[in-house]
Amino acid sequence: MIDRDDHDPVDLVRYPYRHPVIIIYNKLEQPSRPPSAGGGGQVIKLVFSWKNHPDKSAEECDEHYRRVHTELAREAFRGVEGFGGLVYNRVTDAWVNDFNQPARVQAEPIADAWVELYFQDRATLEAAFQRPNMHVLFDDHPNFMAVDGPSNIRVYEVEELAFAGTRPAAGTTEPGPASGDR
Repeated sequence: MIDRDDHDPVDLVRYPYRHPVIIIYNKLEQPSRPPSAGGGGQVIKLVFSWKNHPDKSAEECDEHYRRVHTELAREAFRGVEGFGGLVYNRVTDAWVNDFNQPARVQAEPIADAWVELYFQDRATLEAAFQRPNMHVLFDDHPNFMAVDGPSNIRVYEVEELAFAGTRPAAGTTEPGPASGDR
């Protein structure tokens, strides 16, 4: 775990299947736990996905997101009552199974990265996105994502059901309590 200040730790998590993830939790309030974490009632989960900037390598896009955009996001959501957390996911490999057969077929991913945002309720979500500093996040998007086309960011409100096992604890590959349990 890397503490950048007393309020916003950033955990760099490497799951057993090689997907690097950054988890940002607001320590000023107790974070709402994702339903899959085994507690705390329902929360609203949004997923934003995108493709890399076409003129930059995946490594350049990832480096910019980790170095710059995470700091902008941390600041944008700082002090938002009911904000549970933000999780960054980067695609490292992609394949498909054709015609319901288990054979692995390499494929171009439909997204290169996505983030998961957790909010206590709809009012919290709506208030967060009305904050005047949200434009700073969109102003930074051309530095790491493809922005010159329709639907450059796909947004999904999802219902999550964890039905087996537990997620690894932050900073480890061992199952444990949810990353939000601090």
